[in-house]
Amino acid sequence: MTRKVKIACLPVAGIGNPFQYLMIQGLNTNETLHAYSGNKNRLIGIFLTAISSFPDYIHFDWIDSLYARRNKVLMLINAIAFLFQIYVCKYIFRIKIVATLHNIKPHDAKNLHLHFFIYKQFLKCCIKIRVFSNTTIAAASKYYDINTNKFFVIPEGSFVNYYPNNKSKAESRKTLELPDDAFIFLFLGNIRPYKGIQALLDIYKASEIKDSILIIAGNSPDKAYLEKIQKQTNTSIIIKPGFITTENVQLFYNAANIVVLPFTEVENSGSAILAMGFEKAVIAPKKGVLSERLSEQPELLYNDGELGLTLKHAAVLSELELRKIGQRNAKHLGKYQWEDFCAFFI
Repeated sequence: MTRKVKIACLPVAGIGNPFQYLMIQGLNTNETLHAYSGNKNRLIGIFLTAISSFPDYIHFDWIDSLYARRNKVLMLINAIAFLFQIYVCKYIFRIKIVATLHNIKPHDAKNLHLHFFIYKQFLKCCIKIRVFSNTTIAAASKYYDINTNKFFVIPEGSFVNYYPNNKSKAESRKTLELPDDAFIFLFLGNIRPYKGIQALLDIYKASEIKDSILIIAGNSPDKAYLEKIQKQTNTSIIIKPGFITTENVQLFYNAANIVVLPFTEVENSGSAILAMGFEKAVIAPKKGVLSERLSEQPELLYNDGELGLTLKHAAVLSELELRKIGQRNAKHLGKYQWEDFCAFFI
């Protein structure tokens, strides 16, 4: 029997993270590959993963979670431990280091100089780097001075089979206590400054779209920012902070007429992919991977300064028109499968 190529995945996000969970499932559809979660230890988990299973590859997703700490001294210690383990795995154990670059740099991060140094050293150790868009290759290559031939564009698959979707629009609105006849804009995702939520609130209020509601829903790691956002609620703006369970995600998407993603920085968007899987039309900036993923609905992609006009345009579209846009998005999303990532290792 031919030995399978072993791929350990770090950091361990668990089944609660659909990206990593589905990525591992997708890799394991190939009979020549065996993908699995590495060791959970945040300080020496890379080393423990290496010596416990001797993988052929260690694949990394969000590396800053392995070393970033609030205390600067602890962060420096963890950063040294992180890079030391990478060097040991690469040069002593001869394990191939690969990565998916979700963002060019960590969002909302302090100590950017330290992050830059760690990312650069890490990416130079990688034999391959996965990204989701051609625009990311140029930007990341320039920012970290990494040769473009290390980068490979492999879009992620959908979350259709991960999240339940058996509630109607009427059932969802009733559960969320929303009016039947309102036009509902939805932002669902982590409530963080780089997501452009404050700008969305300002522009939405200025647009004065009649009989509409804007819902901002999701978890927020920044309590001060959340408090600032919550102060702006009124009869047409609803903030629903907190973790949304896998079962309840469908309530928000099925209740909404359209999804709004007003991102200021984006290299990939699980939020867009999730919305497309629920057959939703999506208002988003005309930039990066969003232009590629949402290419079937160019009328809802906006340039800088055009968000207000796009909100107004969307609000006059009929339910049938929005449904057709959502169906086109879902069909386009079906072009990409989690199994596509197997080619990265073969």
